[in-house]
Amino acid sequence: MKLSASDLTNNLCSPATTIRPSNDSTPANCGTSNNSSTKWAARGVKWRCEFGGRTRYLVLVVVTLCLTCLWSNILTFNFTLICMVPKDEHDVLAQTVHANSKQENAFNATISKSDLRTDPLISGDTTSTSKIDYSPTEKSILIGAVAVGALLSSMPITLLINQFGARIIFTVVGLMSATATALIPGAAELGLGYFLVLRIVQGAALAACMPMIGTTTARWATIKQHGLFLSILTSFLQLAPCLTMPISGEWCESSYGWPFVYYFHAVACFIIFCMFAFFYRNRPKNHPCVGEAELEKLAVGKTKLAACKETVRQVPYAAIYRTPAVWAVWVAAVGNFSGTLLVTLFAPTYLNKAMGYRVLSTGFSAALPPMCQFVVKVVSGLTSDKVRCFPETLKVRVYNTVAFCGVGFFFIVLAFVPSSEPVMALIGLVCGTSLLGFSTGGFYKSATLVSRHYSQFVMGKVSMVFCVMVLVVSLIVDGVAVNNAMEEWRIVFLIHAGLLIGANLFFCVFGSAKAADWARDAVIDGQNIEWAIGMRSPATVEPIQHPIERVMVY
Repeated sequence: MKLSASDLTNNLCSPATTIRPSNDSTPANCGTSNNSSTKWAARGVKWRCEFGGRTRYLVLVVVTLCLTCLWSNILTFNFTLICMVPKDEHDVLAQTVHANSKQENAFNATISKSDLRTDPLISGDTTSTSKIDYSPTEKSILIGAVAVGALLSSMPITLLINQFGARIIFTVVGLMSATATALIPGAAELGLGYFLVLRIVQGAALAACMPMIGTTTARWATIKQHGLFLSILTSFLQLAPCLTMPISGEWCESSYGWPFVYYFHAVACFIIFCMFAFFYRNRPKNHPCVGEAELEKLAVGKTKLAACKETVRQVPYAAIYRTPAVWAVWVAAVGNFSGTLLVTLFAPTYLNKAMGYRVLSTGFSAALPPMCQFVVKVVSGLTSDKVRCFPETLKVRVYNTVAFCGVGFFFIVLAFVPSSEPVMALIGLVCGTSLLGFSTGGFYKSATLVSRHYSQFVMGKVSMVFCVMVLVVSLIVDGVAVNNAMEEWRIVFLIHAGLLIGANLFFCVFGSAKAADWARDAVIDGQNIEWAIGMRSPATVEPIQHPIERVMVY
């Protein structure tokens, strides 16, 4: 006697009905039929193709490229500020830096004078006589506009993704970002107000990143591959600057000038999001390139209520807010982004102003931490999935501790490194930032495992934390390191070390890797069935005594 997949799905979507085994000898729509066409038709797939059971990896690549585009569109502003300086001023700058040290001849042969324009550090030190010239206050406003736009749109975008699906909403915000990026050169000529509006639009699109990471991992990663998917998806924060910097430099150096930095990014973003709209599906079972074998892998260990759109849309907000493990994720996000943003936004200033690095050396040195962190992220994601001799809850706590306490330790070391030891300061930054890559196996993985098919809501709040921390970290640095003295930077590093260690302690106490009650009404893992005890309905659900062979609802 076997359980019908239709019986299972229908009963799960209607919790008031007691689930009982079906008397049918062959389950309906569960992939056990010998007629392959019937199985595909039952899933509503009109045309089909397969990539050797690896379609989920193609989805992973496409989504990662989309995330990278959204962040790259925002970073273009940081690299084009100096491109707006008249060309003759760049010639003087290039000759001056070249004369400062003959030992940099080889480096200057490959890094042309346009690279000076793409170095974010010079933007704070160079006086521009261009028509487009922003004061330090105006630059801060334009940077902060992204955080404001993301904060204002974070909750609406999360709700829209939950209501209409990620495919439609993420495509729309991607095209919005591409359009805003393409219009920026003209807006910059018209005035600050027009530019500000487009920056807010870019920030609004950025708010979709974390919910998209959550829903992609929940839908398209197997339970054993959450770490890998999270490590790749969250690496967009490191991939974007690595790609945007050289591209911006080439366009700034060309005869087309800085406006084509924005045009290039806009066109690339438009193309990639069109690919996403064509290839992505909200549910693997609706994808024409997902075969029965891959669908079964994706279904193992996941709640079958995720297959019911009406149920998933009814987000249990009260239950989520009452869950300590969810709050552990959000608190950990505070510590994570405090460390990430300190290095991402202010490492160039620290290295140049406090440690005395020259401009060209600073630009190259500041790129090392995110590059190393990307490598560590991928490694930590793979090891987190492969190490199976420890419970998942223990693993996420250990990985998070390595990340947060490791960075906190190096921040404490940096607080006492004298300005006469710039190499030691750089090593501390690289090592600390690299260790933070282990967070993908920590609170990031915990977020998706605890919330499962509601992860887009939990990750949406993580996105809000990111936006808030952009403002908080900026206020701390600008308020404390006024003169960029070592004594001031010591306080900055100690504050952030305290945030990281404190957040990790909270996560280690309350963090978990087990699905919350509101996310696991019925979790099926092979032949092991775990039935909830009425989180959604007072009705009683009888356990099934008979094994389920194959249930294809994901």
